[in-house]
Amino acid sequence: MTLSQRTKYAIVTALVVVIGLWALLMRPPSAPDSNLPEVVRIGFQTIPNGEVIVKEQGWFDNALEELGVRVEWIDFASGSDVNAALASGDIDLGLVGSTLFAIGIERGIAYELIWIFDVIGSGEALIARSDRGIETVADLRGKIVATPFGSTTHYTVLEALKTAGLDPSDVTLIDLKPQDILAAWSRGDIDAAYVWEPTLSALESQNGRILISSADLVEYGVVTADLGVVRSEFLRQYPHIVEIYLDAQARAVDLINSDRIVAAQIIGSAFGIPQEEIAQQMEGFAYIAACEQFSPRWLGGDMARMIQDTARFLAEQNILSRIPDLSEIAARIQSNVFPSQGGCQHVTQPKLSRFQADEWSHPLVGRPDHFG
Repeated sequence: MTLSQRTKYAIVTALVVVIGLWALLMRPPSAPDSNLPEVVRIGFQTIPNGEVIVKEQGWFDNALEELGVRVEWIDFASGSDVNAALASGDIDLGLVGSTLFAIGIERGIAYELIWIFDVIGSGEALIARSDRGIETVADLRGKIVATPFGSTTHYTVLEALKTAGLDPSDVTLIDLKPQDILAAWSRGDIDAAYVWEPTLSALESQNGRILISSADLVEYGVVTADLGVVRSEFLRQYPHIVEIYLDAQARAVDLINSDRIVAAQIIGSAFGIPQEEIAQQMEGFAYIAACEQFSPRWLGGDMARMIQDTARFLAEQNILSRIPDLSEIAARIQSNVFPSQGGCQHVTQPKLSRFQADEWSHPLVGRPDHFG
């Protein structure tokens, strides 16, 4: 090749490189990955569980940021509002009580159960003002009792009245969200309330007396839990996102069960409540590790029966118009989404099966003396 030819070759090569770089720079920005959403919206509630840790530590947010996906955390005062937001598609994942999950299935909300945030014990309770002469549940006859309608406490307050031989018509039952219950209590507008932590402890500090808790109601076969749900369409479109979410939740439960002090510090900081108080409140909930959650004792079997039993009671109270079939409920419970199902190295989780009396045990209070 002559010098002239070499010069021409170099010029042509340079032009090709320049044109290529120009084309690259002028190319419009690439569209986002169609397999990823722009944003994931999560409806959460103020309850001392692993969801708070995941949010405060940024575990889910950071993992999705690496994928170019934003996370929006939306605070809800009650599970009824979460159900409504899921039904309208305003959020993708959310926390609802087991009662509201039964209601959601009956009302046709297209969502799936994927996680158990906590199993409820003394963290929810029926509390009365100590200056109203109320010492037992039976003393509530003719009194004003508040609870968030449709919530787990709505279900348990009706069961609590039943234990004392009272009908709902024997009291004035009003629908108030936790923050409104606290305000009404401070004004003296209500006599009692069935509510969860941290509102419960706030009421107790203001002349409150616990009459019966959800742990006590286990004796009557009543079991409730706070559940994680996802819109069915979102799960179908973005299963990998849901796996990342569950991995973060499993990590949080592992922290709660292995280092309660650190977990309480994180939650207490989020709630503006001293760590010692949060740690005491957390004793009223059981936090089930991932490897146990997806077993037949929980999402892999017995949870469907627990939800149906809840639905049966709600139908008796005319809150539901029908009782969903067991197969219909089971189809809404996903027990094979979580990839690793780890997290049991620190604790041995007890069994829960209300429906196998020979082995039935609540993770907080053990096996009841009689099986309802």
